[in-house]
This record gives sequence, C-alpha cells and structure tokens, in this order.
Amino acid sequence: MGRMMAVEAAMTGRFRFPGVRGACVAGIAMAAACLGPRADAIQARVSLPNGDVYTGEWLRSDGSQFRIRLEDGQELQLFLPAGGIVQFLDHEGGVAPEATQRLRAAWEAMELGLTDIAESNLREAVALSPRFAAAHYELAALLESRESSEASRHYLLAAQLDPAAYPITDKIQEEATEYVAQGDYVSAAIALAAFAKAFPGDPYASEAAHNAARYFGENLDTAPDVKMQALAAYEYAMETFPEHPYAEENLFALGTLYGSMADHARAQFTLREFLSRYPGSPYEARAHLALGRAYLGMGDMDGVVREASWVMAQTMDEDLRDEAVALSSEVAWTVYTTEDGLAHDTVFAVAPDGPDTWIGTVKGVTKFDLSYGAPLALDIGDLARETIIRSFAVSPSNVWIGTSGMGLLRQDKLTGAVSEYGPMDGLPRGIDAIVMDDRDVWVGGVDKLARYSRVDGRWTTFTEEEGFEGVHANALVLTPDSLWIGSKHKGVIRLDRNLMIWETYTPRNSGLGGSSITSMVATDAGIVATWYTTVSQGFRTNAQGYSTWSDTELTWTAYPFGQDDIAPEDIHAAYADGTLWIATGEALLMQQPDGKWGTYEYPIEVRGSRIHSVTPDGQYVWIGTDAGLARVNTRMFERVSDGQ
Repeated sequence: MGRMMAVEAAMTGRFRFPGVRGACVAGIAMAAACLGPRADAIQARVSLPNGDVYTGEWLRSDGSQFRIRLEDGQELQLFLPAGGIVQFLDHEGGVAPEATQRLRAAWEAMELGLTDIAESNLREAVALSPRFAAAHYELAALLESRESSEASRHYLLAAQLDPAAYPITDKIQEEATEYVAQGDYVSAAIALAAFAKAFPGDPYASEAAHNAARYFGENLDTAPDVKMQALAAYEYAMETFPEHPYAEENLFALGTLYGSMADHARAQFTLREFLSRYPGSPYEARAHLALGRAYLGMGDMDGVVREASWVMAQTMDEDLRDEAVALSSEVAWTVYTTEDGLAHDTVFAVAPDGPDTWIGTVKGVTKFDLSYGAPLALDIGDLARETIIRSFAVSPSNVWIGTSGMGLLRQDKLTGAVSEYGPMDGLPRGIDAIVMDDRDVWVGGVDKLARYSRVDGRWTTFTEEEGFEGVHANALVLTPDSLWIGSKHKGVIRLDRNLMIWETYTPRNSGLGGSSITSMVATDAGIVATWYTTVSQGFRTNAQGYSTWSDTELTWTAYPFGQDDIAPEDIHAAYADGTLWIATGEALLMQQPDGKWGTYEYPIEVRGSRIHSVTPDGQYVWIGTDAGLARVNTRMFERVSDGQ
C-alpha cells in the first residue's frame, strides 16, 4: 500500500486547471480539497495498524502521508505506516465499483509511464460509468497532447457532470489560444463551439461561439467537412448571441458562406438582413457584391446589375470596382453549347448574317436564329457535317465556308444548293481564311492562296512562280489596293492588287512583333495583326501581342503583352464602329476610339478555355471557345459603369 501512496503522490500536480480557485493543482482529489465536496468525490476507508479507521473523501496522498476529509468537514493529514490499508468505497459504504478501481489503476499505470494501460483503464472507467466526471477529466488530460478534439470533448463532459469541481472556461480559453498560436484554427474552433453549446449561460459562451465561427470561416478549405462545421457554428452564434461585437462580421460571413454553398435564397435573405442592420459597415460594399452573386444564382439579372452598380457608384476601391465589373460580366455574357443546339462546343468561326448567325464548330455548321433573343438552331442538312469549320464569308446571296478537310463550300442562301471547291480547283483542302469584295473571293490555307473571280467564275492559284511564298495563310484582310496575308510562321505578306507586287514583313525587317500571325483586321488607320512567339532558351517562353500598320507612316508598331505560361496563340482581333476588340486567353480587351482601353472578364463557363475567334455584332461581341460560344452584351457593362 505504501507503493500505491507513492503512485498517487506522483500523480498529484500533473495537470494545472486554470479555472480552479487559488490556482489549485488539478489532480482530481486535490482539486476537491480547494472546492469542497462534490458529486463524484471518491470515498475511502483507511485502516491503520493501531486499529484507527478513518472514512471520508479521499484527497490524494503525498509520499507516505494521505489526506482525507471526514464527514464533519474536518481534513486530516496522516502518516500511513506499513500495514495500513486503503479501500475505496461506493456511496453506500461498500467497496467501490469497478469504474473507481479502474481510475485508481490508471493512476498507478501513469506513475510507471504506462500510458497505454492508463488510457485503457480510463476508457473502461468511462464505459462502466458514463457519468464519472473524474474519469472523463483524467482521460482528457491524458489525451490532450495528441487527440485534441477528443480531449476537449472529455473536458466538457467532466465540466457538465460536475461544474463545481471542473470549471472549464479558463481551460477552453487557454486551449484555444494554444491552438491558434500553432496555426490550428480548426481545433480551436471545435473546442470553442463545443463549449458554447454545452454552457450557453457561461459569460464566455457568446465570445466562444463567435470566435468558433470566425476560426472555422478562415479555414474552409482545410478539410471537406469544415464548411458544414463552419455553417453550424455561424448559425448557432447568430441565433444564440446576435448582439455580440463579432455579430456584424459573422452575419456577413454567414451570408457569403450560404452563397459559396449555392444556397442563394438564404444568402440573399442573410445579406439583405446584414445591409439593413449594419448600414455603413466596412463590409457593406462586399456585401452588395455577395448579394449580387446571390441574385445571379437565382436568375435575377436586374438584381445583379443593381448591386454591381451600387458598388461602382459608392466605392473608389479599384479592386472592388473590378469585382463589380466581373460580376456584371456574368449577366452581360451568354454562353451557348450543345444543349442550345450547337453541333459541338468547340467553336472556331462566327459570321453574323442579319437575324441569323453562322457558327463553325469541329463537327460542322450550326446556324442560329436570334430574332427573339433566344437561340433557335436551324436545320441546314448535311452541310459539312462532322467536318471542322474554320472560316466564313457571307454575302446577301451566298455563304462561303472554309473547312479543314473538304476544301471550300458555297451555299446558295435561297435554294440551299451547295458547290464544292478543292484541290482540283487549285485550292488547299484546309481553308483557314476567306475574304471577299465585289470583284473577288480570296481563300488561304496550308501552303496555298487562291482567288475566285466573281465576274467570270474562274479560280487562280498563286504559287512561288507568281511571287507568293508557299506559306500557311491563316488570316486575310482585303483593302481596295492590297491583300494582306497573315502566315502561320513567316510574318505578314502584302500583295499590291494593282501592280501584283509582293512584300514580306517579319520581326527582323519591320516593327512586327512576332512571326506567327493569328488574325488580322483593317481599321480606320491601317491594319492590326495579332501574333505570338515561342522561344526556347533552356526553358519555354511564350509571348503574344499585336502590331499596327500605319498607312501614313508605312511602318509597323508592336505592342507586346509580355511573357506568360498562357497558350500564346489564343489572341485574335476584330474591328467595328471605331472600336478595336482583342480576345486573349485571359479576357476580352476593347480599345475605344479615344484610345482608352476596357476589359471584359469572361464568364465562369468559358474562363480558362481556349479562345479561337472574336466577332463584333452591333452591341454584342461573339467569342468562339473550346467551351461553347460566348456572347457579351456590351451595353450591360455600360449600365454598370454609369451606376444605373
């Protein structure tokens, strides 16, 4: 028995319980000595060799001495000589039940360093007596260093079962502080949330609840289930303690969390409540943006524009204004896919034709009738079905279609009759570009350039004998005096249509920024060519940009967009009504007649996809991508910019 007393003496002072009055040491019985009798007090009977017997509350031993509180409240500290006997008792005075014996065995195992055995005994004690507060507390102290969430649970159970013996507030505060210092916000949140729900009447409960929500909210990406835990913590904090100083921040966070979980109705309700309750809040502009996103999810486009416009009108923060523009873009854009009748989601070419729009995909042609705003896919029979369509040219009577395997097709728009032109006519099988005027139709493709006379219906093929280098002609621009040819890898070639003189422009002999031309367009001032370069110098470097040709100065000026890991060939230009449009892999850029630039962020559906074409069409601009056909209503952006 002397060894047992030494074991218990060694266990005294293992844990410090900050909430105990007088900074008492948190060994189970030692804490009781400071706090008075408690519900789960361990009763003991000590028999000395001289025949004296003492019965009362066991307050642990200290070396060869023991302390006991008698029934009259008197505390005794006595020497336990050899031959002394200690028996733990139940409430009826009999030998203590097995749960108490397991607790005692755990103390002894801990003194010997046998933590596994100690843990096993404590778990058995809890299993035998689920309301045994002392066993819960000792198990929590044992698990604290390695099983944080389970330790917190047992601490809370001990405090719930016997709050007088095990006050928990300071313990939870200390534990949460340690977790935060270690960067373990989730564990801190778990401990605080459990405490707040277990002790809602505690003075610290409201702060614990709101801190738990904040800590969860800052770590939503750490584990799949954290978002649901965060949601529960936010809802509990706001419902139970709505007047706490953190309520403003957490109500806003709850609204945005609903939005991130696609619960747009709750997001809208919560964010409107936030804006009503906290006018002028530091989170006000972000709440309007989040509310706009909720309206977007609900299909309320007017609501989206209203919230984005509020931000544009009320804040000078450029980042928030950019977010407002990006939000409005989700309304301004419409994306059409195979679900809307497209033959395929990969779109290479678009040709507006009055109320109709010709769309070239990797599986043939689709024609949309947009007379009533919504697309109506028109049946065009077997026209180039299952064939990659690369280019269009449209006249009042015909539509010319460039394919990647069937040469050139011409369909009579009135009768639907189709004419085919290919290698037998001197054309390449792959037609990447078509341009036309009243006199001629020009087509370009792999290694060939050909002209169709609309006067006599004859084809002329241009080869090296006529001065044309056999390049891959993938962009064509026709002006009254010249034909401009953008090549795949050899820069720009210009043909004087009157003198039939060829001239080549490359980065080496002109201001052209790159040799690989993706598109060209005629402007009021000259020609714009988009280009890219890929340079390998130990590593791959991609660059893209555009160059302008001045008809007055007869020179090229390059405007590079820098180097990046983007697909550099994803850059295309178009021009209409004094505005230059440049579609890149990151955004649609627009240069107004006054020289100012604007940016149209792509909608989520096509963001990050490959870009194949850009085509203005009145107030709309079409973008051909690998994820469908996107169309932006530029007037919608104007509404937001004007704060309407």
